[in-house]
Parts: sequence; structure tokens; C-alpha cells
Amino acid sequence: MARLRPTTAEAKAVLRRERGYFRTNVTRLDYPTYVAQGLPIGSGAVEAAAKHLVQLRLKRPGARWSPTGAQAILTLCAHLASRPTRATRTGEHRPQAERRRQAASAEAHVA
Repeated sequence: MARLRPTTAEAKAVLRRERGYFRTNVTRLDYPTYVAQGLPIGSGAVEAAAKHLVQLRLKRPGARWSPTGAQAILTLCAHLASRPTRATRTGEHRPQAERRRQAASAEAHVA
């Protein structure tokens, strides 16, 4: 990436963002160490497990799901499995959510 010379403003912005990602996550990219520790470095195992769990839930004998119903039950299962805290459910710990609430409050006062 050091040799790349973008010619457009958009390409420069993309390159800047990508370089920042790699600088920020350089410690997470030590794949040889992870392999030596026996850790999986690909997403295949996670994707296979997710597929298995989805099929296990949705393909029970006699089960019939519409796409909307299937998505609803999978969303519920994911929510229950993640066991979110109260702060997570309300977004209290997220600065973005707080900014959105403040913006909505400001708009309500203006209207």
C-alpha cells in the first residue's frame, strides 16, 4: 500500500481509511502466531457453525417458515444468546446513540 498513488479524491480517502485500519489493527494481524497457537484464522469455522445452527433451528420436522418469520426467530435467538445488558439494549454505552438522541431532542425543540 505504501507504493499506491491514488489519482482521485475518492481514491485518496479510501486509501487513507484502509491504511488507518491496518495501522490500528496491526497487532491483530499476527497470523503466524495464531496458527502456531492452534487458533483458526479464517471465518469458515464460524460460518459453518452459524449455518448448522440456523438449519437446526429452522428445519425441524414439520416446521414451515416464511422468510419474515424465519428472520424474526433468528433475530430473537441471536438477541437471547447475546444476553445484552440494559445499557446495550438502550444504547446508553454508545456515543453514537447518545448523539442521535441529542439530535432528535434538538429537532423536537425546534419543531
